[in-house]
Parts: sequence; structure tokens; C-alpha cells
Amino acid sequence: MGLLTGLGRILIVIINIIFLILGFVFFALGLVCLVGESMLKSYYQSALDILKAQLEANNFGTIDLSSFNISALIGGLGYFFVGLGLFLLIITILGCCGACCKVKFMLITYAVIVIVILAGEIVFLGILYGSPDTIKDDMKSPLKASIKNDYMGFNGTNIVSLGWNFAHRQVKIKTGLMVQRGDQTKTKQKQQINHL
Repeated sequence: MGLLTGLGRILIVIINIIFLILGFVFFALGLVCLVGESMLKSYYQSALDILKAQLEANNFGTIDLSSFNISALIGGLGYFFVGLGLFLLIITILGCCGACCKVKFMLITYAVIVIVILAGEIVFLGILYGSPDTIKDDMKSPLKASIKNDYMGFNGTNIVSLGWNFAHRQVKIKTGLMVQRGDQTKTKQKQQINHL
């Protein structure tokens, strides 16, 4: 019995060290997303230059992308990563300290948190496969509102337009929404979105 307990403790510590590293990675990634604009600029500047050149080559006029700020575009994602990283760090510290130092309170708290997370995942998967429209509808309405209210077409230089244009180019979404240029594009898009 003592051998199995020791092996169980070692297994908990090894798994928690892996999640501790993931927690640090998510936390650092979140901080970079929030305040690391100067660090990220060198990575996406070439994509912006290519996008600008292609838009100008296809007669969409002169596009000013100098005010593009990726932190403003993914700011919410940065907060999510910071929160996820901190949550993982707290859970792994409870698991490691509880297993190494044999602190019963920490192990019970760790077990309860892990069981709640597992139950949440099972419920989410049940909803995802049992009633996928529940999740799809919740995702569609903010995306539609973003396109209706903030998207200004290929010539738009606001952050929402740039984000949607980048997504369309990278994922190669063929929606049929962008069939005309200029102001007619936005009008056509709004008409088609209203039919969705």
C-alpha cells in the first residue's frame, strides 16, 4: 500500500509540474497580448505589408495600417490567458504542495476543483453534441452584430474591419458576402446578413 501511495504522489506531482509550466506559458502569453505590442509588431508587420500591397494592387485605394494595434484586437484574449494561467498555477500549487507535503486540506481542495472541472467538461460536451444550436446561436449573434455595426468592407481601416479581412484571407472563408467593392460591398453584406 505504501508503494502505491508513493507512486500516486509522484504521478500527481509530475502531472502538476506539466500544468504548472502550461500555467506560466498562458500567463506570459496573456501579458504579451496585453502589453507587448512592440514585441509582437515584428511578427505581424510583414502580414500587414502583404495585406496592404494586395489591397492596393487590387485597386482598393491607399490603405493606412499604421494605426493597427494587435493588442486592441485581441485584448480580451489576453485577459483570458492571464486568468487561465493564474487558475492553472493555483491548482497546480495546491496539487504539488498537497502531494509532496501530505497536506490533506490541499489535496481535498485540489480533488474538488478537478472533479468540478471534469463535470463541467462533461456537461459542455453533452450540450455540444446533444444541442449544438445552443452554442452556435450564442456565437453567431455577436459575430453578426460585429459585421453589421462595425465592419466597413475591404477599405475599412478600423480594427474590426482589419480583423474580419484578415480572418477571411487566412481561413479562406467563401461566404459570398464580398461580391462588390466600396460602399456597395457594405450594403450587399448587410442585406445578406439580414437574411441569415
